[in-house]
Amino acid sequence: MGGTNPGLVDQINAAQQPFFPYSQKFDGTKIGYPVFWGGLGNGANSDNLWTQGPWHNNEELYILKDDFSKVTGAHTFKVGFLASNNKKNELVNCSSCEAPNYWGAQSNDTGNGTFNALWNQVLWGWGELQTNPFTLTRWHDYEFYFGDTWKVRRNLTLEYGARWSFLRNPFSAKDQIASFQPNLYDPALGGDACNGMLVVPGTDFCQQHGFLGGTAGQNRSLKDNNNHMIAPRIGIAWDPRGDGKMAFRAGVGEFYQRERLSNYLYLASNTPFSLSASGPGRSLEIAPDASQVSVAGSPSFGLDPSNHMPNTWQWNATFEREIARDTKLELAYVGNRGINVLRYTDANAVPLDQRLDYAIDGSPSHRPASSFGFINYGKWNAKSNYHALQALFRSRLKSLDAQFAYTWSKSLADTDITNSGGANATSLLLDQSNARHDYGPTEINRPHVFTANLVYNSPSLKGQNAVVRTALGGWELASILNYTSGPSWTVNTNNNAAGLLGGITGTGTTQNNNRPNRLLQDCRAHGGSKDQWWNPDAFTLDNYQIGTLGNSSVGSCLGPGLANTDFSIYKNFKATERVTLQFRFEFFNLFNKAQFRPDQIDTNINNSAVACFATSNDPADPCFNHAPNTLSWSFGANGNVNNFGIVRGDKGPREIQYALKINF
Repeated sequence: MGGTNPGLVDQINAAQQPFFPYSQKFDGTKIGYPVFWGGLGNGANSDNLWTQGPWHNNEELYILKDDFSKVTGAHTFKVGFLASNNKKNELVNCSSCEAPNYWGAQSNDTGNGTFNALWNQVLWGWGELQTNPFTLTRWHDYEFYFGDTWKVRRNLTLEYGARWSFLRNPFSAKDQIASFQPNLYDPALGGDACNGMLVVPGTDFCQQHGFLGGTAGQNRSLKDNNNHMIAPRIGIAWDPRGDGKMAFRAGVGEFYQRERLSNYLYLASNTPFSLSASGPGRSLEIAPDASQVSVAGSPSFGLDPSNHMPNTWQWNATFEREIARDTKLELAYVGNRGINVLRYTDANAVPLDQRLDYAIDGSPSHRPASSFGFINYGKWNAKSNYHALQALFRSRLKSLDAQFAYTWSKSLADTDITNSGGANATSLLLDQSNARHDYGPTEINRPHVFTANLVYNSPSLKGQNAVVRTALGGWELASILNYTSGPSWTVNTNNNAAGLLGGITGTGTTQNNNRPNRLLQDCRAHGGSKDQWWNPDAFTLDNYQIGTLGNSSVGSCLGPGLANTDFSIYKNFKATERVTLQFRFEFFNLFNKAQFRPDQIDTNINNSAVACFATSNDPADPCFNHAPNTLSWSFGANGNVNNFGIVRGDKGPREIQYALKINF
């Protein structure tokens, strides 16, 4: 930013002062210009004004490994090890996020965002972070393996082995991480920012900031290491007749996985490592009066301190048979079971018997840690499974090479297995008392997948004259077909309802992860606009019982699938002995079929319902004939009419490209 004036940002910062001194900022006086969420407003624009760079993020991986193998008779033995020393240094927030953050004029609003920014009498809503935490994450891996390929007989091979992994949990080189633990919360300490916090042993960061809480953890990672990650594997290959025309293969094995490092970014942004300031509206020029500013912090994230590590059991059984010359059929069953999968929950969720009261008044007094609100918490206790029937047919004829593959599968889980980077509407556990409520098809679940590859070489027409041979002979035609079911998607509802301060479910969640009640089994909209994918009449919030959960299940609706055919035709022409010309003509989405994107459909059905606390006998009242503590709702009056279930993007129309390539 700055255009021809590279000092513009410094001039802007000199004209406005942050509340926290520059000495406490990670970038000092180079924090970038102030952030305006939602832009300056009317008369300017509504785009967020912020900067991502310069953003510090680098990784160094130092790996020592060796493998050794030896053939002895019918055995091929393999052993090896890996040792690594790893570093990742990363800023938690955007580069300008430690500058003052503004979100609109609160007083003396002129109605024009540009004028508001120029007039020093306008007071803006604001907040400010004390600093932008810079994480220095470190971790080590040590792994050893042993394997043997045993040629039992000429037509029978056995593979077996095991891997022993010591995946050490990450830690901070500065020991500046903290993790909230519900069992450490002390009501006597109230809203103390370190209340319930597990901190690195031997540190006193909480006390340095004047807080009373903080309990020493078991190690620098605040999480136990697992020394028992021994993963066995075994596989077999058998040719019953020994003629190379039939084979049975099967295998099973366990695999451990290191979790993403993003969770330790969240631990680094916990109190006491970054406090926040807020207060009444402030001008852009003058720092707010300290006596009117509240500087506080509260726990925002925690990790399960146990030694659970995510792992999977994977297995398969395959039958392969040659059914004609250069033609084979392959049938396989593939399975996968995920254990100790990462799930995010609310460490301070409202208990079941308090949800109605919380929905009505939104008071944190109904939470176990009554001084705090929602606290994101990572725990490795979810599960997943996958089962698939796979078929492959391949044939090579004189001028045609064809391959067809089909998969019929189902993927189920009780968490979002596509994301391990934070809580969202699909990864946050909806009901602490019943994890089964979140069990269902995942977002990678595509029941049917069909693909085909075809390559045809036309005759060279050697017996014809040169014109015919050149124009019609020796062309190569190829096509790729991909026809796939849409992924399983979940219809959600936000928590908004007039008259409710704690939301319709009363769980205390900050995510739109609740689900409405189901009226029709078919989610698909039929008739009407083609971009209206889901049918709003299949769901409702009318007569929804406040403080409970909807009965629409996870992953119960399929998004748009894929029906795509690509086609190409090309030919090589011999210009001279040393020069060849290749002409290519390619069609992508040959039939120009609309390929809607399932990730660009709004899944939230609700705008704002109406809470009914008593039955009304007035037909004009929204609560007419509604039982106490229920919602009054209709899609037309209260729903997300302009967005729900509507496809907002596609993969593009047919594309045609042609090229002439010269090889010499």
